[in-house]
Amino acid sequence: MLIGRWLGSLVNRAVLLVVGVVVLTALLVALAGTLLSRSELEQQAANQVTTIAQLVAGERDGFSGAGESIDAPPDRIAALV
Repeated sequence: MLIGRWLGSLVNRAVLLVVGVVVLTALLVALAGTLLSRSELEQQAANQVTTIAQLVAGERDGFSGAGESIDAPPDRIAALV
């Protein structure tokens, strides 16, 4: 067979090993990047939901936006989230 003959050479085996390691490393880096970006996006979404809940709770409590803080009671925020 052609593949068996090609793998008979020690140099060709080394080339195959290096190519395999490079491909495996690239796949692992891509997977790690995907997982990290997904986690970061989930965190950003949770922060945005909390911010929106604070704004809505502040409006319900009479927040006019004129320099007032948006410190709504945590139980109102939890009810909105």
